[in-house]
Amino acid sequence: MDEIVTEKDALRNLDSHEAHGNLWRGSSLCDVIPSSEECEAILTERLSVSKEVVAHSKKVAQVALYLTNALNEAGCDLNAHLVVAACLLHDLAKGSRNHASVAERLLRGMNFNTVAGIVGAHMSVEVLEKDQSISEREVVWLTILFREIRSWALQKGIVKSSMSGRTTLAHVRQSQADWPGL
Repeated sequence: MDEIVTEKDALRNLDSHEAHGNLWRGSSLCDVIPSSEECEAILTERLSVSKEVVAHSKKVAQVALYLTNALNEAGCDLNAHLVVAACLLHDLAKGSRNHASVAERLLRGMNFNTVAGIVGAHMSVEVLEKDQSISEREVVWLTILFREIRSWALQKGIVKSSMSGRTTLAHVRQSQADWPGL
């Protein structure tokens, strides 16, 4: 497998997707993980993604980084830079039909192949077997799933957000029939 390289600011001055692709085509650097700053530039300068999507993606990245660090402390070997980049870029095509696939294609066009694979799968991940290790792909998916469940629970009044922004249990106003899957 080719080595994954993080190149801070390697992409900053490229003015088009084509220029970026041409830079890496034929290079021994087959896959690059963009820095957080580069991800933000891709979202805001290149693709003009809405401020709401950028803010959401930053929150997802924060939660995923926390989860990644905890898993690494427990013995996993996860690449935090990869997780953060995938989280920041996961909704770059939000609003498009099949936005995960569209985002994957865009990222592959920029030669962010590993990030693209994770972003393309962020809407669904296959269940791991008991003996399989968790990967960056599952961390991103689980983080997004957690944020969606939290949003639903806040809307239903099942949990409330404290002044610090932490989610706390609130009294359950809904019957069990209102819970999905029950």
